[in-house]
Amino acid sequence: MRYRPDVADVAGSSEEAIARRVKRVLVDELELEVAPSDIQLDDVLYAPHIQLESLGYLKLILGLEQEFGFHVGNDETGRVMFETVRDIVAYVNRKVAA
Repeated sequence: MRYRPDVADVAGSSEEAIARRVKRVLVDELELEVAPSDIQLDDVLYAPHIQLESLGYLKLILGLEQEFGFHVGNDETGRVMFETVRDIVAYVNRKVAA
């Protein structure tokens, strides 16, 4: 099931709301067999229930762009590295605040 972008202004979203949306993107883009609520902010992206790999990383970036309405440039793609879900949430917060 694909996620549906919220109609609320992304820049005005709380960190908690952004975290929920990031978790939903992770589940949808990586086709995880867990509920978004089962993912914790401190979960490592290479953990057994997430298992982020190179193709998944690209799908994740595209999903974040679509969900939050920002663009990750080619020059930035190789530099953006996430270790935990919290890292993704912090990155999205920076992008939408810019």
